Amino acid sequence: MCGADIRWLGDAWRSSILHAVLQFDSRLSAPEAQALVSTRVLPAYPRLTRLPVALPLTAGAGYCWLPDAGFDIKRHVFDVATDQTTNVQVVN
Repeated sequence: MCGADIRWLGDAWRSSILHAVLQFDSRLSAPEAQALVSTRVLPAYPRLTRLPVALPLTAGAGYCWLPDAGFDIKRHVFDVATDQTTNVQVVN
């Protein structure tokens, strides 16, 4: 595991929240956005579906990224109620 990945170790990563903002010309439903991320983003960045896992001492200790068997895109891409309707309102 490289140095930049160390931030995912320990309890600190559990309180970390990473965001991405995708802007579209028209409204997408949550299932449409989930399908888009699943087909375009995750294949390009498979680490987004993985977890840092401690290796046993017999494997050299340390950590590695392993696939999250319980990964569900619905836990990461979902609708959020908002009354902000314009780009200016969202940015500010």
